[in-house]
Amino acid sequence: MICFQIQALNLKLKNKVNVRNSHIYLSDLVDKGNLNERQIQSLEEILIAEIPEKQSFINISNKQISDVLRQTGSDELIVKGPLVSVYLESNLITQDEIKTQIETYVRSQIKLSENAEFEYLKIPILKKPESDYVLKCSSPELNQGNGRAIVLCKVIAQGNTVYDFTVNLKIFDIYEVYQIKSSMKQSEKFLPDNLIKTYSKEVLNLKYQMSYQEILECVSSTYLPKGKIITVNDIRTEPLVFRDDIVDVVIKGNSFNMNYKALAKNNAWIGEKVTLENIENKKIFNATVIAKNTVLIDLEEK
Repeated sequence: MICFQIQALNLKLKNKVNVRNSHIYLSDLVDKGNLNERQIQSLEEILIAEIPEKQSFINISNKQISDVLRQTGSDELIVKGPLVSVYLESNLITQDEIKTQIETYVRSQIKLSENAEFEYLKIPILKKPESDYVLKCSSPELNQGNGRAIVLCKVIAQGNTVYDFTVNLKIFDIYEVYQIKSSMKQSEKFLPDNLIKTYSKEVLNLKYQMSYQEILECVSSTYLPKGKIITVNDIRTEPLVFRDDIVDVVIKGNSFNMNYKALAKNNAWIGEKVTLENIENKKIFNATVIAKNTVLIDLEEK
């Protein structure tokens, strides 16, 4: 009879388990998340079953486990869960092997940092073919917009496809990013002393793919609160006309051109309408921005 450090302990049975050798212990079959080291050691002493030679897996029921617990005098242990499938790793294409091949493939398609991480939704458990095999990956599209990817995998042996399956994954990377020290108004210019360089782990996307110099050449596209990490959605190129600038107004007619000066009443970018005030008579009018501090009124368009 084995002496246990656990009494009347509730244990949750796993659904699937991979083991390195054919001997299967209770510690292999249950969730050990809430157990301490001494409890785990006690479970490692209880041999539940053995995978027969030439088999790659067996199913073990709750009843089988309960029978063994009674025989070993440890029937105060309570195991919950109907059935667990146990696979012998030496007869399997391991999940690590599949993950390594997928990661190698994805990195060949997308530029990632060494610290990039992969989160897999589900990887199938597959028995090794009897002959030598290769694992090949492909993908119709690796989406850098949201970091999600579906990778198509094939296991090929002797020129034939033995397994054909897909793996869903999410990709994370470490980005060099910039935070703002203090809040910014819309259309406010980015300044070096208001930017803090840091690093952030984010789902793979294009939001942070901008340089420090690009940020300094831009203005905020909207109000930005203190501490905000800047993304491409938060920046906008500097306006070609700033509010209170004196601009050149070009009037283009059928048979004449004329120029005069006016005061800009708002910021505006190329192609946009800007509200202006005639410096001499204070009249308000609109014109189209065509260059730095230059606007156009095209009479031929009317």
